[in-house]
Amino acid sequence: GRGGLAGELAGKLATEAQVPVNPSARETDGRELAELCFAKYGRYHDMTLLRNKVFDGQWQVAFNIYGPCLGQRSFSYTEKQYLEKLDTAALMLNSFDQAWFVKEFLTQPIQPRAGLPSRPRPDSAVTLRLNNSPSWREVDPELVEEWFAITGLGG
Repeated sequence: GRGGLAGELAGKLATEAQVPVNPSARETDGRELAELCFAKYGRYHDMTLLRNKVFDGQWQVAFNIYGPCLGQRSFSYTEKQYLEKLDTAALMLNSFDQAWFVKEFLTQPIQPRAGLPSRPRPDSAVTLRLNNSPSWREVDPELVEEWFAITGLGG
């Protein structure tokens, strides 16, 4: 395999090739997330960002898509509350420059991944680990900390 500076440069170029250059492709809002979810799964599922401590004090940040959806009795949000919740998730994704990664996932065909459910179910979410994004290592950990402290969404 490649090592040293050549390997590092090859990895950086591969990462840059995956990240869209177009600014509109790198941002989103709550309505776009809702519509992408509906286009993929046929429902307006509950979605949020979550953070969990995994090992050695490291955090895993994920975009979760849950089984409950708009219009179900078990999901008590109004459309306005739902879009406000998704707008908060979108602001976080834009701030982390990870909206493109989530949009890419939401536009891909439904498929099982590493033993995880392919569709949101009442008992388990579809989880997209933002830490697996090729550009995640460029996200400032303090920015992540601030967002989760403000929103109270995890850890």
